[in-house]
Amino acid sequence: STSGLQILPLTFDDAVTVAPIISAVTNSADFSANVAPGGLITIRGSQFSSVTESAGMTRWPTALGEVCVILGGNAIPLGYVSPTEIRGQIPFGASAGILSIQSAGGKSESFNLPVLPAAPAIFHSGSAGPMTGIATVVRKKNNELVTASNPIHPEDELVIYLTGMGDVSPLIESGVAAPADPVSGVVIAPQVALGSTNLDVQFAGTVAGKIGVYRIDVKVPFRVNQTGWEVPLTINQGGSTSQLLVRVIGN
Repeated sequence: STSGLQILPLTFDDAVTVAPIISAVTNSADFSANVAPGGLITIRGSQFSSVTESAGMTRWPTALGEVCVILGGNAIPLGYVSPTEIRGQIPFGASAGILSIQSAGGKSESFNLPVLPAAPAIFHSGSAGPMTGIATVVRKKNNELVTASNPIHPEDELVIYLTGMGDVSPLIESGVAAPADPVSGVVIAPQVALGSTNLDVQFAGTVAGKIGVYRIDVKVPFRVNQTGWEVPLTINQGGSTSQLLVRVIGN
């Protein structure tokens, strides 16, 4: 071509011959619409790729399975690509912009993606025995997920795993697993409450060895104002709120 030599795979025009179609973009934790810099997103639609391919856990490329995703003019890191689903990370420092997919079949129509400064979303990927889809809130006392049979107690220390907590310091390269040293904390501090009881936030930042995964470490006080089977655990950060119901045992 006039712009130079471009090498294409032999199957370039075999399976995907039409442009990709985007039907929805959500965060990859609770699959709500709110997303933020550094957070994981899931794109659903059709005709994305002719292959299914994963990138691994340490570094994600900006092109995978003959697909790239453009947000605000820049390619984002991709961790998984299939014909109907793409998972990637919104780059740190990104703001609201136009998202599109470029594949062997062409370019998708533009998708307007609002990007909030922070959009905390708790993963619901935990399992305990036959139960799946459990919120990833862990009691440090026994290192098990909070469930009806493993409720929160006074003076418990909890670890909440989530995505979408926004920019961090020190800054991490987008698409690269977070280091263990130094550990990066979030720029916008969250507030966590159990019912009407505020919890002591001991740490909020990235999880070492993971891409786009954050953790909040909190301490439950000796006295809590509300106990029962369905007490709201609420995270507020930068004007965004995430909430789930948990069982709390009193003294």
